[in-house]
Amino acid sequence: MRRGAGRNASNPDSSSTSANTHISMPTPGSHLLTYEQIETGLSRLEESLKLTPEQSKAWGNFAIKVRLYASDVAKERAKLNNDSSATVDGLKFLSQSTEDAKNRYASLKEVDETAKPLYKLLSAEQKASFDSKVPTFINATQKRLTPSQPNYNLPELGGSPSPNQSSGSGTLPGYIHQ
Repeated sequence: MRRGAGRNASNPDSSSTSANTHISMPTPGSHLLTYEQIETGLSRLEESLKLTPEQSKAWGNFAIKVRLYASDVAKERAKLNNDSSATVDGLKFLSQSTEDAKNRYASLKEVDETAKPLYKLLSAEQKASFDSKVPTFINATQKRLTPSQPNYNLPELGGSPSPNQSSGSGTLPGYIHQ
């Protein structure tokens, strides 16, 4: 077996490592939309709904909560992007991440609570528009896989399988389980 993985193939004695050995870390807060992106999505939704006067009050309540959510997300994103500390205290990071998630959850819960009365007032066509547009500007989670991206089964770690997890082999393509 040949040793020296990561060395230059044309010169096995070279100590240079491959450029592909570095892990690319996402920019802090990059999964969060900006306030402007959320506001634009909200405006596009309102325009597409063509609200009736009866629906306007429920829309106003919903829009206020979405803007508060957008403000919380923008503050979190700014805080993450402006953190200039060279070293990261792991416990402080976990505590701050937990606090940020709690704040985002509380704001999102209020959006959800004001969306329900609005949704009841929408026509079938308006509901279809609402259903397709809201996920484009309320990203409560990390990016989801697109249908073209592979959805590998991860190893069982003792938890319950998620509802959309198939009972496949649990291995990645090209991996030989011994």
